[in-house]
Amino acid sequence: MRFMDRLRTAFIGSPYWVRQAASPVLALIPQQILYGPTYREYRRFINRSRTDEPFVREWRTSKLRELLVLACRRAPYYRALAARLGLCEADLANFEVADLGRFPILSKDQLRAALNDFISLPPERLDMSASSGSSGEPLIFYLDKDRSAKEWAFVQDGWAKIGLSGKDTRAVFRGVYIPHVDGTPWEYNAPLRELRLSPFHLNEFWMDKYCDLIVQHRATYLFGYPSAMAILAAHVLRTGRNDVADQIRGAYTISENLLDHQRELIAHAFNTNKISSSYGMSEKVAFGSELPGQPGAYEIEPIYGITELVGDDGKAVTVPGERGRIVSTGLLFTGMPLVRYDPGDIAEFVEAPSPQNFHRLIVRNIHSRWAQEFLVGVDHRLITMTAVNIHSPNYLKIQAYQFYQDTPGRAVFKAVPAQGCTVEDIRPIIDEIARKAGSSISLELMLVERLVSNKRGKSKYIDQRLDLAQFQSGPVAAI
Repeated sequence: MRFMDRLRTAFIGSPYWVRQAASPVLALIPQQILYGPTYREYRRFINRSRTDEPFVREWRTSKLRELLVLACRRAPYYRALAARLGLCEADLANFEVADLGRFPILSKDQLRAALNDFISLPPERLDMSASSGSSGEPLIFYLDKDRSAKEWAFVQDGWAKIGLSGKDTRAVFRGVYIPHVDGTPWEYNAPLRELRLSPFHLNEFWMDKYCDLIVQHRATYLFGYPSAMAILAAHVLRTGRNDVADQIRGAYTISENLLDHQRELIAHAFNTNKISSSYGMSEKVAFGSELPGQPGAYEIEPIYGITELVGDDGKAVTVPGERGRIVSTGLLFTGMPLVRYDPGDIAEFVEAPSPQNFHRLIVRNIHSRWAQEFLVGVDHRLITMTAVNIHSPNYLKIQAYQFYQDTPGRAVFKAVPAQGCTVEDIRPIIDEIARKAGSSISLELMLVERLVSNKRGKSKYIDQRLDLAQFQSGPVAAI
């Protein structure tokens, strides 16, 4: 790993006080240098992928072959799979993208059941990560330590479609840890030009303060959860904060589906059509961003991964308007290869990858794993489920979880414990959520044998017994 890449990775993983102390100095470094050579290199690769079809075709073929050879040499799952499929290393070294259908689709349940059998790099080159998973069943996986610069290149490329760059200050609504969140539910990260605003504190008092901070720090774009942005937009309209409305030039949303009424509200409040969204996942096998002028339509980046849309019969969806499952093979990160991985997301087919569109799959109306479910805070504000989500190895201690709420400001975290795990083993998860949420909601931990589910056997993240309509402020809180 190159020096600036190592420095950036070390900075991101350093204690909070180290980051704060170093921030004034790092803020003086031009961002192109700060992000490191790998970031700059991948920005060039992405730009080239839009004009050079042979480059894209060769990239996908060569990266796929490298991935499959490495996986079948070092990962027990793929070594056994290749043997069952009758594929030797020479076959994999000459594989074509069109041959991927020979591999079966990989489910999250299979990954959970044999986690270590998917690892292909030494442990010191990997980070353990976790996702809450769809319907509250945790998923543990490993990611390459050097992923940050590559990932950031794709994120900023998506930004560029609405004129947002790393030089712009952004008001950020994400569920990140902010010290002393109840007293000061914000912080300013100077090197990244991020004004981080807690999505747990979207009441009138704090939103007035957030507006002041946006003006003070000259933030020109919103970045993060669309549910939080929409609540802020309604506040700006309701309170006549024209100073904020005039300063914000656009919004880029992540982690949740951007709903039509949210897009319209944000556009109205800030008088902008520069509103876009990205599609990605914690497992890092696919990345896409909205096409300019086509709300809800995403182009999936062809050098990030090889992405398919398949029907329930496992065959490719090829008819415009038909829906299918997103299945993807990540090409950039090899520590835990995921070949034809199904993350549980569905989308509507628009256009197949082809030389004419530089091998970009175009889809519309992606339904991601995150539905917009809400808890109700102590002062009756809505807290999006996405803000509550945490990424922690402590998820190894539970099989599944669900929030139950029948009283504003209070909720029960129901957890199905992993074998042999106790309340004390699981309590760190509650503590981590509490660090982010502060006093906005009080959580009680309860161990249960099973969760409440619907007729199809799928559990919601939140078993919500309150009538959310009583706590909505206009259309922004609709779910």
